[in-house]
Amino acid sequence: MSRDRYEPTTYYVNAHIAPSSSSLNSPIYLEKAQPQASAMPEIPDGGWQAWATVAGAWFILFATFGAATAFGVFEDFYVRVYLSDYTSSQISWIGSMQLFLLFSLGLVAGKLFDEGYFHHLEIGGAIIYVASFIVLSFIQPQKYGQVFVAHGLFAGLGLGLTFLTTAAVISHHFARHRAVAVGVAFTGSSVGGIVFPIMLNKMLLNPDYGFALTVRWMAVLMANCLLIGNLLVRTRLPPRKDRPPPVGPQPNIKNFMKEPAFLLAIFAALESKLMCVVFYLQLDSALHGVDPDLCVYLVTILNAGSLPGRIIPTFLADRFGVFNALICSCVLCGTFVLAMFSITGPAATPAVLIAACYGFAYGALVSLIPALAGTLSNNVNEIGIRSGIMFMFAGVGALAGSPIHGQLLGKTFEWSKSIIFAAGMLFAGTAVMSISRRLTVKKKGTSFI
Repeated sequence: MSRDRYEPTTYYVNAHIAPSSSSLNSPIYLEKAQPQASAMPEIPDGGWQAWATVAGAWFILFATFGAATAFGVFEDFYVRVYLSDYTSSQISWIGSMQLFLLFSLGLVAGKLFDEGYFHHLEIGGAIIYVASFIVLSFIQPQKYGQVFVAHGLFAGLGLGLTFLTTAAVISHHFARHRAVAVGVAFTGSSVGGIVFPIMLNKMLLNPDYGFALTVRWMAVLMANCLLIGNLLVRTRLPPRKDRPPPVGPQPNIKNFMKEPAFLLAIFAALESKLMCVVFYLQLDSALHGVDPDLCVYLVTILNAGSLPGRIIPTFLADRFGVFNALICSCVLCGTFVLAMFSITGPAATPAVLIAACYGFAYGALVSLIPALAGTLSNNVNEIGIRSGIMFMFAGVGALAGSPIHGQLLGKTFEWSKSIIFAAGMLFAGTAVMSISRRLTVKKKGTSFI
């Protein structure tokens, strides 16, 4: 029997999470109903299939979001070698377009995910993503337009089809421990963010490999990880056409956009993406005279720092609330961005500490946003579309953020303007998130959210 087959078991009317032992006497669980169209199956919160899905998501995020976080190495290589005829602002559009599509396509992907087209999205996105790097490997130096199409548009398209669906499918298997499960899966992107920068820095300038062979080997590694991931991940819901006819309130975007707490949360997600550290830390350090042999590892150090950042804050989020953990993460991100003012010369310590500490805080920020969509949802049917809306606005921030920093830096690389802007946006996002939290506390009657 296929693991994708929809098997109604025990249903709980108006409940979107499985009941805990302490809540079985609550009125909502006193009447156990027979399978009916208006109810959703209970979420198992564990089991072999659930953790196999987490493992599969780990491999997919390693190959996709993990590789995307290595763009800081490509940025440095493009600026100084491969696209040296173009400005840092022009080159930054490649990475920002990739991130924009990664996040903003979540609205479309989220809708299709809720309709039951999970595997279509995953497999199609994987093929497009790997193919974009194979094409990129054949592009010659100084061909900016071609690099933009392959590395920006098509790589971003592949990422956009897979990223949100990979994060959202975990919510089909976990409720109470959702933040932890998502955090564990997102460690895959952290490990990818360690492996790919080392691989790129070791191979790009090596005459035995060069740009073409390096990118092709990268594509081979990504293809194998995506294959393993797609063999492991499973969704628990069939296509909507194969489900019982829905009864009762259904997900409605217009209603979502009338919720002040949700609107503030998506605005905070937009502001949190207007940052510069991920793309520019390696370049900033190199231009200030930090040892080149160390600079090439800064993106790796940043992503290594995000590894515990994916896990520790998610455990705290399950205990103290997703909103509370997110607000702390935003404050820490803004603080460590301001710390970039300490990079003023060849001393390596400031750059290394900023990379590690920012990586920890940013890892928490990325991992907790999908869990926040679950917190704001009224039932499991809303998670995909709410996640998609949040990621769409985050994509707008990602699209605008890096080119804005490129313009602020200018040809003379005035870092102070870029740093102040990034930190200001993160602190503004913190304030907006705090207001959203307060509104949600009033609605749900608990401060642990």
